[in-house]
Amino acid sequence: MIEKYTNSYNYEQHFYDYSTLALGKPISTQNYEILQVADTYNSSKFLISPHVQVCDIEFTFVCNDELTAYTDDSPILVNGKEIFFIFKKDTHKLTGNRACRFLTIAFNIKGESPYRELYNMLLKGRAKVKKAYMPEMETEFLSCITRVMQETVTPSVLGTAFIDAIITKILASIVSCVTGKTEHVTSQDSIANEARLFIDVNFCSIASVNEVASYVGHPYNSVLKEFKNFYHISLHSYLLNKKMEYAKELLSGGMKSSAVAEKLNYTSPYNFSRAFKSHFGVYPSFYSATKSAKSK
Repeated sequence: MIEKYTNSYNYEQHFYDYSTLALGKPISTQNYEILQVADTYNSSKFLISPHVQVCDIEFTFVCNDELTAYTDDSPILVNGKEIFFIFKKDTHKLTGNRACRFLTIAFNIKGESPYRELYNMLLKGRAKVKKAYMPEMETEFLSCITRVMQETVTPSVLGTAFIDAIITKILASIVSCVTGKTEHVTSQDSIANEARLFIDVNFCSIASVNEVASYVGHPYNSVLKEFKNFYHISLHSYLLNKKMEYAKELLSGGMKSSAVAEKLNYTSPYNFSRAFKSHFGVYPSFYSATKSAKSK
């Protein structure tokens, strides 16, 4: 929904009740529960009243100008292109003296998620670091918010997969920026976690699982073994499933098979068509024609 106030325009979607803090039905992905997204523009002085944070973490990206963010009455100036983060049970408010646009994403991390370690790393450093300068993240925030908006209207498995991947990318990038570490996931199954993180974010461009092993920096056979042991699916199958599910969405949206093949980094439309047929039992052209006929 888009709300117009005296001095602001705001898209905001909540999955909990501000007054009671009761949790509604969040958008659930494999690793996260999204409780709020917001794209807010204030044209003059503004105040977002103090409230207690109900989810694991909230990121606020300031697009331009500046605002002052408070955590338990402790102020911090957040300038344009910086990200400010707060955590569960923090008392939080925002103020600004002039025009400012900011983007907000708030979510829980599921208990079984391998990415909880990323959250823990950020939580440990909260006393020293509460913001990060990351201008490249504006596009990621807008992409996530847009997708959540779409998901509230037309839910899809691929939509939640996209949200899952982009939140993971945002979370991992912020941890990397704050800690200076490139090896973000440090749980006991870090090889499998790093491989999955790389696939979740980059599956469109990955041509083979050799690239995944190269990124993780461990021997090819070790990566395959650790991934299969932890996720109970082969690395190749996981990558292929990501590509094929996305291919279905693109074809359903009217994209030509040859364009889908290029987007998913197949060497030729023929190789993509053969992979799609092997995975789903029909060729992309037949799938597209069937979808088109059903929509009429």
